[in-house]
Amino acid sequence: MSTQRIAFLTNYPPARTSAGPLSPVRRAVSALIHAFEAIAIDYRIKRDIAELKALSDETLRDIGIKRSEIQSLVHEQAHGRPGRRHAHD
Repeated sequence: MSTQRIAFLTNYPPARTSAGPLSPVRRAVSALIHAFEAIAIDYRIKRDIAELKALSDETLRDIGIKRSEIQSLVHEQAHGRPGRRHAHD
């Protein structure tokens, strides 16, 4: 399902019936979307960590990453927190 389709589903005004808005349905859809997003983020984190760990120490040094920093840097990027800054940035 595309991001636009997901945004459409979550931003669409609640349907009204004689019983009122269908908020439990919207909450359920929102919970499913958040669960899928969490699974996707977890998958990307594991994939990126594996890719970086597969690099040689020389390659990691060339891109300015210490092997001991891989997990924290990937998690920072995945969760939208800024990574460390280099003097030349």
